[in-house]
Amino acid sequence: MGFLSNCSCRADVGSMVGQRLTKLLTGAVDAAQLLKTTRDRYLETGMRIAQTDFVPDLRLTTGTVLIGELPLSRLFLMDDSRFAWLVLVPRLEGACEIADLADDDAVQLMREARLASNALRKVGPCDKLNVASLGNMVPQLHLHVMARLKGDAAWPGPVFGVPGGIPYTPEARDARVVALRAALGL
Repeated sequence: MGFLSNCSCRADVGSMVGQRLTKLLTGAVDAAQLLKTTRDRYLETGMRIAQTDFVPDLRLTTGTVLIGELPLSRLFLMDDSRFAWLVLVPRLEGACEIADLADDDAVQLMREARLASNALRKVGPCDKLNVASLGNMVPQLHLHVMARLKGDAAWPGPVFGVPGGIPYTPEARDARVVALRAALGL
């Protein structure tokens, strides 16, 4: 494992997976539709479905589009056209803090944050880069990487919780995904 085993959120992650399974088993969630939605997201970005049993928290994948797989993390684009906003989710089950990572994993996560930051700058525009790891609402380890513009809908405050999200049009979303994948070398 690439993280310390005493991470306090491991039970929370297990509980979240259990809750998802309960919803699937009781019919509260249509498994076929959930699988189709996930498969469609992968296919929209030209990715093959990853051969891993890693399951990101649903709150990290809802309202996002998969960009691709990096060596440590799965990378998503937030579906809010007001902000150029990526989310890195390390494929380390139970990890909840950067401080919990093994040195090699922590270094790799920072490499991937820099890669994502540089891709956002390349795709542009960008006045300021923000990188954040909060985890107050979703304890599973993830990093937000945002290219901010002076005068954007949240400037100069944080983008978190700003109401009025505007999803990308399918054409704009697809173009953004293609441009980011190219900038990332995926």
